[in-house]
Amino acid sequence: MKLLTFSLGNDKPKIGGLTKTGYVIDLQRCLSKCLTDTEGIERGQEIASALIPNDMTEFIRGGSRSLEAAKLALEYGSRRQQEFTDAGILVPESKITYWPPVNRPGKIICAGGNFSEHVRERGVALPELPIAFIKVQSALVGHQWPVIIKKNMQLVDYEVEVAVIIGKRVESIPKEEALDCVLGYSVFNDVSERAFQLKEMAKGSVMAGKNFDTFAPMGPYLVTKDEVGSPGDLNLNLKVNGVIRQKSNTKNMIFDIPTLINYWSNIMTLEPGDIMTTGTPGGVAMAMKPDPMPFYLKPGDLMEAEVEGLGILTNPVKKE
Repeated sequence: MKLLTFSLGNDKPKIGGLTKTGYVIDLQRCLSKCLTDTEGIERGQEIASALIPNDMTEFIRGGSRSLEAAKLALEYGSRRQQEFTDAGILVPESKITYWPPVNRPGKIICAGGNFSEHVRERGVALPELPIAFIKVQSALVGHQWPVIIKKNMQLVDYEVEVAVIIGKRVESIPKEEALDCVLGYSVFNDVSERAFQLKEMAKGSVMAGKNFDTFAPMGPYLVTKDEVGSPGDLNLNLKVNGVIRQKSNTKNMIFDIPTLINYWSNIMTLEPGDIMTTGTPGGVAMAMKPDPMPFYLKPGDLMEAEVEGLGILTNPVKKE
C-alpha cells in the first residue's frame, strides 16, 4: 500500500491511501462506510476511528489490525470510485495538501557517512561503526512544502535518503530478523546548513546545522515493505532545477538497513513510528569541485528527491 497523511483545505491531517488511478481515499471514512454497508454494523464510525486514527504513529501502533483495516478500506473505495468521489471520500491527488507521512515520530535517527562515495568525496576514512545524529520532529515538512532559507544561512545543502519507518517495538533485534520490525519506507531529504554544521563538528557535535525548521522534507508516501522488495537494491537520485546532482543505489551503503536497525536497537528501544534514515550518496554541494558555492541551494531552486518505488519528493526553496 501507499499510505499518506493529507489534508483538504483547513481540515486537520488524516490518513489516506493512494489508489492505482491516482485518487486519495480517506481511509477512516471509507472503512466506516464499508462496515456499515457490507456488515450492517451500526458503530461503523466508532470502530473505524479506533482502527484508523488520524495520526500515523497511532495507526502504526495499531499493528496488523490497523493495516488490515486500511487494506479493506482501500480495496472497497477503489471498487466504488465514482460513488465515493461524489461523496468526497475519494479526491484527486492534485487537490490535497501532503503532510509528512509520519507527522509525529518519536525519534528520527539519521545515519551519517554511510555511502562509500559520499565518504570518499569528503576525504575521510570509512567508519568502523554506524554513526548518526538526531533530527527533531519540528524540522519535518511534507511533499511540495517549501524549504526556508533564513537570512543568516549561507551554505544550504541537500541529501537524498531512504527513510525506514519502524512498525513495532523492538530491543536488540538480531540482524537477520531486523526487517521484520519495518512497516515501510519513504523518501527523505536531509537538508543541512553547512556553515553551522562544520562549526559544530569542529567541537564534536551536530545539531543546529541539521535541525532548522523545514530541514527534513519527507514523503510523498509511506510505502509498505511488501511493495518495495529488497531495500538493499534501490536506485535513488536528487535533482536541483531538473539537473541530477546525486545518483546511486542503496547497495552502495556501508552499513545496510538490517545492520543499522540491529545496531541502534542495541542502544535504544525502537518504537512504532520511529524513523531511521540511510545516509546519502555522493554529489552534495559541499563536495563539488573546484568551487562548491554555485551548487548550494538558493531561493527559487526546486529539489526533486526520488527513490525507486517510493515516489518523488518535491520541495521548492524559498527565502524567509
